[in-house]
Amino acid sequence: MKTFLIIFFSFFISISSFAQNGWVQVPSGTTKSLSKAFFINSSTGWICGDSGLVMKTTNKGLSWAHHSLLTRDRLYDVFFIDTNTGWICGGYYETFGSPANKMYLAKTTNGGLNWTTLLDDTDWLNNLRHIYFFDTNNGLAFGVGSSGSGITSILRKTTNNGVNWSYQPYPAINSLAKGVNGTFWSSSKYWDDTGGDTSYIIYSTNNGTNWLVSKKAARNNFTSTDVVENNIVKTLSSTSAFPYKYYILTSTDNGVNWDSVRIFSYAYDMDFVNKNTGWICGAGIKKTTNGGFNWTAQIDSGTYYFTKIFMRDSLNGLAFASGNRIFITATGGVMDVRQSSNEFANSFSLSQNYPNPFNPATVISYRLPVAGSVSLIVYDALGNEVETLVNEKQNSGSYSVDFNAASLPSGIYFYKLVTEKFSETRKMVLVK
Repeated sequence: MKTFLIIFFSFFISISSFAQNGWVQVPSGTTKSLSKAFFINSSTGWICGDSGLVMKTTNKGLSWAHHSLLTRDRLYDVFFIDTNTGWICGGYYETFGSPANKMYLAKTTNGGLNWTTLLDDTDWLNNLRHIYFFDTNNGLAFGVGSSGSGITSILRKTTNNGVNWSYQPYPAINSLAKGVNGTFWSSSKYWDDTGGDTSYIIYSTNNGTNWLVSKKAARNNFTSTDVVENNIVKTLSSTSAFPYKYYILTSTDNGVNWDSVRIFSYAYDMDFVNKNTGWICGAGIKKTTNGGFNWTAQIDSGTYYFTKIFMRDSLNGLAFASGNRIFITATGGVMDVRQSSNEFANSFSLSQNYPNPFNPATVISYRLPVAGSVSLIVYDALGNEVETLVNEKQNSGSYSVDFNAASLPSGIYFYKLVTEKFSETRKMVLVK
């Protein structure tokens, strides 16, 4: 009972602190650092991390099942081509005895329950950081490391389901993104002992065999790279010396020209879903709807540092904070999803359920300024209808409806009020 109360209290504090911004912290169930997230659809995704950590969700990130591998390697990337078939890659730097890097790569055919090792090689310079598969036979794995005097990197290719892998020198990359026309985009960096570090935005039109430079800049870091609608390319840029400055670089002509927007915020990572709408994370999470010219704070926290953000679309996403913490949103970081703009909208109202979080019963209240047909429906996090609370004609006035979730599992739920002139959706949290 004591353990339950501690878990409940921690979860409640998390909801209270961040739910008003549309982001909710969910239990990760691990103390290991998280590296990368990959979703094959709106509900099913995987996370990889330190010491062979692999986690899977089937409910948009609300809860995670652990499927650790028999490896102590750090896993850097995860990639699936369907709900069953996927790969992970990683490695480590061995400091005992003769220093050496290690490359590790494994495959699953049952959604992550079991894994088969494809590569487990010592490489004196590199470990694997990025992976991409076109189908079950053809894939790419990108390695990054250091020789002590500079960055090293390799590209490994397979055309026979991972049985054999080619090995070729390759520009070092910080990120990897693929456009709808098949072009791969990445950011790359080289350093020298005089401080003349140079970063590059590079691209490949032949599946990584050859790379061309689109843009380069001295004393800059190019980190996160996105490819969004119509092959618009975006890169997060920062200066490599104090005073640090941060920019969003955008190309709308396949890298021929680049526009720069200064962002006055420290940023570890970014993710855009189209040319204008995107998020950055660092000492919080901020959102822009005009390409980075203006930003709205969604989480402004000095407690956690947000290191990665992954937006599957304009509403659904997750972020990593302070190593092993996971935050999710089903509203794009906005608490209320409002869908009406007609003249009666200001007179209608749908209140936040009370109490919230709740167990197992709560009350939903709303106000109707005019008579009409009304429906009030509860949905789960996957968008499935759970229960219809109201479906009838009602007169103008204020109403309260009881909702009992005794038969439902803990999680995030939504309730939606629909009339002939108004529609609104709110989120509620059931914690048992």
